[in-house]
Amino acid sequence: MFIQILVIYILFILLIIIGSYYADLFARKDEYTKEDFKMILPSIMTMARRIQGGYTATAFIVTSVIGMAVPLLSANIVVNSSLLFLVVYLLLPLVKKQLDKTKVINTESYSEKFLNNLMSISDIIIIAFGFGTGTGLIYSWSVLNTIPFLWFLLHLSIIILLLGIKVRKMMTF
Repeated sequence: MFIQILVIYILFILLIIIGSYYADLFARKDEYTKEDFKMILPSIMTMARRIQGGYTATAFIVTSVIGMAVPLLSANIVVNSSLLFLVVYLLLPLVKKQLDKTKVINTESYSEKFLNNLMSISDIIIIAFGFGTGTGLIYSWSVLNTIPFLWFLLHLSIIILLLGIKVRKMMTF
């Protein structure tokens, strides 16, 4: 079970990153060179560099696991949807904006430091949660058969679309 989820997770991440790269490429240019199509590996490395820091990598992994666990822990059709990802996608930037207004830079409080660090990687948290939720939905539909195909397709499409937008905004191609 763990190996299956890990393979789905890695393939889903690659699908989103590669799709975002080529969507950005096709939106920016009318004519393409062979080098444009070969530059996919540096974009994958750019994404990997953004998440390789100490607490950034930890937050990425923990958020991905939470995103995977939500659809896998319940057979409820509402839980096996993109609803929770939509809430995180829409509310976390608003929370970040509110916390930036009241941000305390020089503080000894661990909670303030934690919140400052957490909000500095809010885009990575959203992306990781989306990767995890998408992986959980794929596994719930393909292996566990807990959700109907059309429900799966609709909600996975929403997750892929929103993740693609967020990855394109975050990465510099």
